[in-house]
Amino acid sequence: MDIYTFLERLVQDLESTHMLLSDSIKNYLEAFKAGGCLIQDNAQLIIFLFDCLTPSLTSSDPKAHFQENGTQINQMIQEVCGESVEVDEDLFDLLLEAKKAHTHSNQSKSIPKSTRKMKITPDSRTKDTEVFKDLYMQAVNNSEALDDPDMAVSVLDLLNSQRSNEEIQEELLELMGFENIEVVTAMLESRFRICKATNSLSKPDTSDIKVSSMITVKKGKKTKKDESKGKGVKTNYDMLYDLGFSEEFMIRHKEEEKSALQLDMSAPAYQKRVLPQDLQEIKKKFYTEFLLPAPPKAEVPKDNLIPIEALEEWSLGAFKGMTHLNLMQTQVFEAAYFTNDNILVSAPTGAGKTNVALLTVLKVVKNSMNDQGIIDQEFKVVYVAPMKALAAEVTEKFSNKLKHLGLFVRELTGDMQLSRNEMARTHMIVTTPEKWDVVTRKSESIAPQVKLLILDEIHLLDDERGPVIESIVSRTLRQVESSQSTIRILGLSATLPNYKDVSDFLKVPDHACFYFDGGYRPVPLEQRFIGVKKALDSRQQQSMILEACYEKVVEQLKEDHQVMVFVHSRKDTVNTAKGLRDIAVNYGELHWFECCYSLNSKKEVEKSKNRDLKFLFEWGFGIHNAGMLRKDRNLTEKLFREGQVKVLITTATLAWGVNLPAHAVIIKGTEIYDSTIGDFKDVGVLDVQQIFGRAGRPDYDTSGVAEIITLRSKVDKYLQMLVYQRPIESRFLTHLEDALNAEIALGTVSNIQEALRWLRYSYFYVRLRKNPLAYGFSLDDMKTEQLMQEKIRQRVTEAATKLNESRMIRFDTKSGNLATTALGRIASNYYIRCESIEVYNNMLNPILEDEEIYKMFTESQEFKQIKLREDEMPELFHLIEEINQTWIPVKKEEVYTTFGKVISLLYGYLVRHQVEAFSLVSDMAYVVQNGVRILRALFEICLRRFWTYLAERLLSICRTVDRRICDWESPLRQFAASTNMGGFTAYTSSNVFKGGYISEELVIKIETLGLTPTRIKEMQFKELAFLLRFEEGARIAKQYASYLPMLKIEPTIQPITGSIIKIHLEIEPDFTWRERWHGQTLSYWIWVDDGRDILHYEYFLLHNKAMFMEEKPSVTFAVPVHRNRAGDIFYIRCFGDHWVGADTTVPIEIDTSILPSEISQHTELLDLTPLPKTVLQNPLYEALYSFDYFNPIQTQAFHTLFHQDTNVLVGAPTGSGKTITAEIAMFRVFNNFPEKKVIYIAPLKALARERLRDWNRRFKALGKSIVELTGDYTPDIKALNSSDVMITTPEKWDGISRNWQHRGYVQQVALVIIDEIHLLGQERGPVLEVIVSRMRYMATQLKTHIRIIGLSTALANAVDLGNWLGVETMGFFNFKPSVRPVPLQVHIDGFPEKAYCPRMATMNKPAYNAIMTYSANKPTLIFVSSRRQTRMTAFDLIANFTAQQDSSMGFLRIEGQEMEVISQKIKDNNLKQTLMFGIGLHHAGLTEGDRNIVEELFVNGKILVLVTTSTLAWGVNFPAHLVIIKGTEFFDPKLKRYVDFPTTDILQMMGRAGRPQFDNNGIVCIYAQEEKRAFLKTFLYQPFPVESSLISQLHDHINAEVAAGTLTSRASCINYLTWTYFFRRLTQNPAFYNLFDTSAEGLNEYLIGLVENVLEELQAKECITVEEDYIEPTSMGHIASFYYLTYKTAFVLKSQLARREVSFQELIEVLSKVPEFSELPVRHNEDCMNEELSKLVPYKVDMRSLDSPFTKTHLLLQAHFSRVPLPIVDYLTDTKLVLDQSARIVHGMVDICAEVGTLETTLKIMTLSQMMVQGQWYNDSSLLNVPGLDIQEISKLFYSKHKIEILAQLLETNSKNLRQALEELEILMSQEDKKDFFKSLEQLPLMKVTWTANKEDSEEESLWEDETTFVPGSVMALKVKIQKLNRPSFRPLFNKTGRLQEIGFWLVAGCRNSNRVLALKRFQLPKRTQTEFSLSVEVPEDPLISLYLMNDSYLGLDQQYNIS
Repeated sequence: MDIYTFLERLVQDLESTHMLLSDSIKNYLEAFKAGGCLIQDNAQLIIFLFDCLTPSLTSSDPKAHFQENGTQINQMIQEVCGESVEVDEDLFDLLLEAKKAHTHSNQSKSIPKSTRKMKITPDSRTKDTEVFKDLYMQAVNNSEALDDPDMAVSVLDLLNSQRSNEEIQEELLELMGFENIEVVTAMLESRFRICKATNSLSKPDTSDIKVSSMITVKKGKKTKKDESKGKGVKTNYDMLYDLGFSEEFMIRHKEEEKSALQLDMSAPAYQKRVLPQDLQEIKKKFYTEFLLPAPPKAEVPKDNLIPIEALEEWSLGAFKGMTHLNLMQTQVFEAAYFTNDNILVSAPTGAGKTNVALLTVLKVVKNSMNDQGIIDQEFKVVYVAPMKALAAEVTEKFSNKLKHLGLFVRELTGDMQLSRNEMARTHMIVTTPEKWDVVTRKSESIAPQVKLLILDEIHLLDDERGPVIESIVSRTLRQVESSQSTIRILGLSATLPNYKDVSDFLKVPDHACFYFDGGYRPVPLEQRFIGVKKALDSRQQQSMILEACYEKVVEQLKEDHQVMVFVHSRKDTVNTAKGLRDIAVNYGELHWFECCYSLNSKKEVEKSKNRDLKFLFEWGFGIHNAGMLRKDRNLTEKLFREGQVKVLITTATLAWGVNLPAHAVIIKGTEIYDSTIGDFKDVGVLDVQQIFGRAGRPDYDTSGVAEIITLRSKVDKYLQMLVYQRPIESRFLTHLEDALNAEIALGTVSNIQEALRWLRYSYFYVRLRKNPLAYGFSLDDMKTEQLMQEKIRQRVTEAATKLNESRMIRFDTKSGNLATTALGRIASNYYIRCESIEVYNNMLNPILEDEEIYKMFTESQEFKQIKLREDEMPELFHLIEEINQTWIPVKKEEVYTTFGKVISLLYGYLVRHQVEAFSLVSDMAYVVQNGVRILRALFEICLRRFWTYLAERLLSICRTVDRRICDWESPLRQFAASTNMGGFTAYTSSNVFKGGYISEELVIKIETLGLTPTRIKEMQFKELAFLLRFEEGARIAKQYASYLPMLKIEPTIQPITGSIIKIHLEIEPDFTWRERWHGQTLSYWIWVDDGRDILHYEYFLLHNKAMFMEEKPSVTFAVPVHRNRAGDIFYIRCFGDHWVGADTTVPIEIDTSILPSEISQHTELLDLTPLPKTVLQNPLYEALYSFDYFNPIQTQAFHTLFHQDTNVLVGAPTGSGKTITAEIAMFRVFNNFPEKKVIYIAPLKALARERLRDWNRRFKALGKSIVELTGDYTPDIKALNSSDVMITTPEKWDGISRNWQHRGYVQQVALVIIDEIHLLGQERGPVLEVIVSRMRYMATQLKTHIRIIGLSTALANAVDLGNWLGVETMGFFNFKPSVRPVPLQVHIDGFPEKAYCPRMATMNKPAYNAIMTYSANKPTLIFVSSRRQTRMTAFDLIANFTAQQDSSMGFLRIEGQEMEVISQKIKDNNLKQTLMFGIGLHHAGLTEGDRNIVEELFVNGKILVLVTTSTLAWGVNFPAHLVIIKGTEFFDPKLKRYVDFPTTDILQMMGRAGRPQFDNNGIVCIYAQEEKRAFLKTFLYQPFPVESSLISQLHDHINAEVAAGTLTSRASCINYLTWTYFFRRLTQNPAFYNLFDTSAEGLNEYLIGLVENVLEELQAKECITVEEDYIEPTSMGHIASFYYLTYKTAFVLKSQLARREVSFQELIEVLSKVPEFSELPVRHNEDCMNEELSKLVPYKVDMRSLDSPFTKTHLLLQAHFSRVPLPIVDYLTDTKLVLDQSARIVHGMVDICAEVGTLETTLKIMTLSQMMVQGQWYNDSSLLNVPGLDIQEISKLFYSKHKIEILAQLLETNSKNLRQALEELEILMSQEDKKDFFKSLEQLPLMKVTWTANKEDSEEESLWEDETTFVPGSVMALKVKIQKLNRPSFRPLFNKTGRLQEIGFWLVAGCRNSNRVLALKRFQLPKRTQTEFSLSVEVPEDPLISLYLMNDSYLGLDQQYNIS
């Protein structure tokens, strides 16, 4: 019986003679298992322990051997079993006793014959290696199904597992069948022999040092030559060969063998893995060396390698200098370059993994390339490097490789930030794990653009940064799944033992998982591990290590090799070099270090200011560390690369940051200081591998040498780490709380179930199944999936509970819902640990002293590991003394605490103290790096809590740390070199400005004098020069003081209600902008406080363009006030976010006497019996309504509306039936005044169109004519005169009613219905105000009654509005907001993200959750601010649905096939996609057909979700059960920033919630910015008063009234104002309008001043003339009024067109710069699109103003003429908007140019009008739009005998001749095209012009001096007869504007000689065949008069006649 069987029997109580020994050993084993031992089977554990102790047990002196080697043996045991297992001397004695007992037993007993009853028993003489084969083949005889090597492998895996016989017996029977029960029993009995055989075959024993593994390796196909290399790892299939299975049995496996490498984790934990047999041990005097020779290099013929030429030509530039891929890259090539699968490459350092990454990058480029080879720039590649130094190297490397493709590679780390524009232009981002984690935590819009994520050194999963990598990968994988996007992941790693687990984690398919051993290294590596004996003290120990290092260096130098010695501190680079030199001098071996260097190199070294570098160079040494200047580091690298330095002493940064290989590298010592733990630790395997990777120079060396010198006790550790490598585990659980909080804050996890789903994507989840004990899970927890999930749920719940207790999240334990808080978001954004947040919760108060702030700061968890050392005390004591004198009180004894050390180091950093101790340098860097983000987090916490004092103080501290200056120092020090370069720089008085910094001396002098920057700016130059005693210094001081980014703030207060004031801040930069100091943008915090609490705060960005803009940046917000606190002082504070001293504080006193009264003005809803619809007493009226009874609001107002003619105001919530109240009033007009007209004024064209559709459909039975009168559609006069109802918009009716005296249909109005009249207070309010005032004034003039019905939401000041409308008491109905048919339930949530787009992105997941919670099967409306947001929101909803639901229907409630049929009618591709999931899009950018389809689907319940812009709230009445308002801001193109929606808009959106006939309640979810949440909660239901905004547009409206003749004097102007709503509100809320004297005299003076200012401005702009008190309009005033132009536009056009020739290019510029286009939206990133568009149009634009609305207008006009495809659908809508505005502006330009310009320019403007309609340039062929003709056909017509060049010639050609010409020229057309061709020619206007010229006055002399000459100065009556020769279309054919307009003409008489317009007449296309016009023409000098007939729609149809 062998020893192993004996031990197994011993612990199974089968050795009765040794029971006492058995019990003693078992007690130890049970204790180990209870402590968490990873081997739970007693037999397996005892065998493993005995195996590890065999060297000691079999030595000559066992106990002595164990005492000497016990530490190493226990380390080896703990690597496998866990830390709880430790063999002490007592257990060793027991095992020694067991060995003796076994020996005695074998000597005293003979082997008895077998007495077993089993029929099947292996022969005891059978070799152990054949036992399994014999038993298994017996089973094959019983069952043919077992004749499969895969089945044999499965059985062998079970036998080799950790589980007991009882556990595996059942599985073996299932595998082998019950017919083989005897074989199974025999296998279990022989299990030990089988396991022993497989263990011995896995790798031969050649060393006393043994380690264990949990793996076997499954390899791919290899040749016999490859197998013979002896790499030491065999597959289970190889094992079957060695166990004796035949070739015939194995043949199936050979056929099915896979090519990809996979690791099989089923091998037993105790399987022995020993180090390579060729490991040599060499003992020296004071150290022991272990030598591992270089493995043979994997070689293949070059023909088998992939040549670079095999790649596409465009990619060859990335591989310059290479001819072939290497062997590793060749094997990976197909998966990397031809698939999009995730890949894992595990290969040694230096094997060429970077080029694998390059292949995947090129694959992304290839995917983004179109057929023409043009690369779509909309992609991102992210390369995650483990260190910032490596990130810089990778950036440089990939930049060089990809620059030939025009791709930009940039670094994004803590040191290198990217602006938004830089981020947008970058294609490849190289970053670190922490930085990318921060980016992806914040929902940046860049994440969806990522197509490839490269994770370098992914074996860092087992490092402290592992949880960060797990978070990144988990987040990416979930994004891929939820968004259905493709993000490829490439994992690059050094050799991994359990790489299969990592590939499972990365979701890598088997064929894309690659494992390469050391043979694939380009230069095989010889590794040496040198263990120095333990010394008595550290100094002696370092001396021994240095001595060993010297020996190894000289050994390499003697072989003429270069050596790199790596040390672990900057200081040690110099000390080691000098130490090696001193030893060489002592040994007389200095000549080995000498090398030949050139004279140039000598000169370069001499120029260096580094004394150590120069000194050591003389002796052949080089030094390299991050503390050296860049040029010195570059010089050292160059010298070493050229061989002029033989020995280079460097820190590890060289291994990471610079690719500088050497034949040999030596790591001197392995202790490195780690500031994160505050102590020394062993250098990690990652650093060692990276340093070893620098050994061996490709193309020069056949092998490299890597040596590590450490203590003897640590050699075993590095041997195991580098040669064996234990499986890497996850550390995710250590950061579970923080990672979970980040996901909750991001919105990807909202409940416990989602948290569990999230964990499934982690590496922890993969390893949990393989090694549960390592994560605190027992084997019982893993018995079933359910038990495991319950245990994980418990862990997640514990983490959530902890976060809830810390107030970082809200955790509902009943539902499991998780919701983030402001505190949690801050912790996530700033990477703050949960434990630190707990500290802040306990210590934060509104008022804290500085000492308390710093104590709380140092209590952060991040500083807990900071340790104190004796050698640091002198420096720390010195700093503490300084702190007590200048900063805060700190006790001397506190230097021994964390607080004392951290505060000392922070102070030392601020005062720029140079610490000497290396550990303090590292600790200071750690304190500062962490302190910056911790202080920022504390500031934001206090800001969110509205604590004025503490927020201000913490922001001040943040800025001092940012700028590295102290509070008491001058802010000008921020411009000094010491704060910008980290050191002091001395300047002489004659060289103050050298280097671009202010000198240190000058700053000190300014501080000594106590001069502040403000005082420096205010002082006279001479006064300052006198103080400084230095004129140049005074100039520089003033210059730098002007750089400090101060702001001037001008506040304006406007009371809104008695408890709310609006504060408007005009911001003016008060500094000189220098991009060097300020960059492109500056950030500020602006808040208002009352001295105690912050009332409102905003984050404000100032762009450098603001310095050159006419309009100042502004901020507007509302804050609450209290009436009972008279004389309150508010403080408006503005703080630079990063600049010290850039603060502004403006106190404002609130005079409560000016606040408006808060008298309730609501109408109570009476409890009336609902009226039946029969009260209308007309069956036709009754048939219009599907209901039987009017609702309570309609019932209460019915009598007044239907039986009275009084004006009415109805104020009620949206959805309460106000439109029907208007219809009731209309019925009264239809009954009593059938000849009169009704005007319905809608605020939007969309609402007007909806109302038109509704009333056309419903009022058809009434026989009423309803017409639309909007900017898109203008009916002819006949239609207007015959209409009964006109639906119009405010601007259109204003333009028409201005000339009411001359328009009969305006005078026939009996009823004006103004919908949404509360919009008076908004931008379009002045137009409404003027309309009402004009209609009331017109009624008085006509002595008739015009009834006005105002419809609005509930108003706070309805009485004022009613009085202005002339509403009497009986017509006043202003109901409360709560009065609505369906009650509302409102939820308001805040989101803290500062940037708009990320904030919108974080709202998508809550929106989805709200839909699923409140309205899963009911309709939902989601309101967003832009068309782009409709798309993004819809796609995110789809992503969330597909990620969490199994159904593919989404929110669709019809069959998918039916929807596919419908989608074929849809033109918008995005809409097609979203509709398939039941989500509709609705915005103005869709075609009308698409909108109609979406509306029908939503109304009929076929789709449940509609994402729309806010216009739908006004335009279409689509109620829904749930309304989500996603964001309460919209982009204001005029201000170029996001501004708040008016409260009325939000109320309008809310009004769509609740369907009166279906719902008992409606639900509204409002998602807003966190700062605005409180405002919305407080004031949403408090109706705001409607104020007038007439003053902003008063100039234009007074000009219009002057032009109409209504206003002729100052008194009439004042009288006009008294008719306005402005006048009503002026007396009610005077402070809002800056009226502070409310007496009659004060009011009169205010109005006189207002009118006087307006008249002066209008006169200055030449729109009116004022003589004494008489006001008369000018022609410019008439034109501005008639064409609805602003008075500024008229003046600009006049000044630009006056008396000069203007080219078409200049005309387009003039047109595009008029003020009307100032509000054209320029959205985010559209400046980039404008830049691309500018390359496609003929006329260039100013590239500095690409974000200007005027530049965009210019580009859109050119794109319209050039027919250039526009980049996005939004540009199509913008173009329509531009063309709509341009039509009237161009017509106005014609009139203005006719007045002041030239004839030629006037004709060009008319041509410009034609260009807009036809969508082509003036020099394009006018035949371009004719159906059936293209460029080639047009060319044929021109070169034919007919010479047809223009449209007129085509019309004049006989139809028959034209047909012949088409046939002769072979112009082929389809029948449909021919029909359209001739039909269009028939519809084009063909006009004949005849004229006669007579004297206008017969008494004057004759017009002619003779028969041919006119008399100059006489007036000629030119009579023109125009005859239509066909029946043309009245609307232009080929119209490209989208407007429904009629064709217009200009009749122009002009003088060709003087280039003047003599007469101009505009008319529409006549209805009659013949029309006559008369023109009065003053005959000019030397008259050459021509008559022109110009149309406004067609190019090529103009006519010219020369009269003289």
